[in-house]
Amino acid sequence: ELVPPAAASVVLSRVLSSWAAGESCDRGADAADVILAGVVQDRQNLRTMLRSVLPRIADEAGHDTGTDWGSSFEYAVPELRAAFARAVATADAEGGQVDDTIRLLFRALFQPTGGLPGLEFPLSLLGDLRAHNTACACQAAACAVARLRELFVRDDGGGGGGARRAWRAAEETWPLLLWDLVDEALIESTVAMLKEWLVAARRAPPLPD
Repeated sequence: ELVPPAAASVVLSRVLSSWAAGESCDRGADAADVILAGVVQDRQNLRTMLRSVLPRIADEAGHDTGTDWGSSFEYAVPELRAAFARAVATADAEGGQVDDTIRLLFRALFQPTGGLPGLEFPLSLLGDLRAHNTACACQAAACAVARLRELFVRDDGGGGGGARRAWRAAEETWPLLLWDLVDEALIESTVAMLKEWLVAARRAPPLPD
């Protein structure tokens, strides 16, 4: 039986920090790389532990469970977030291949961290959250809309090209989301955003195939 998550998270954070400190001193290794390797290699059963706690994370709606046991969200320690960021950056540099380790860390971290703010990840990963709870489904949709809006603003440049690129990304992302669970306010915001893109796209020349 697992120990209460709050206590386990303290132990987990200390263990991961000790790995990083030890190998940084011995080999000059980067902390995120050390922890990521630990997940991949199932060092001290880290990967096994994440897999075992994942169903609980998927079922819980938030940190406040109303029980003395605590929330499994506590397992989303900063060291694992850093390892996920490194895994995504490495995958992007090597062609964007998303592996099982990235998927495992993403599912364990997304909702507990509030959507991994400040960290870009492949939007295709949002499809891995379909088996999670309703609150997570809503958070995934809100995250997708925010990311696509950022893509439009960043790439538009006043010529409308950003709208067409964002539209293509949206076409790939929308089927991954559970829109029937999303609140009305987000739906209305999304519709307004799409209308803005349509107006902007009319100003742009066709994108190359």
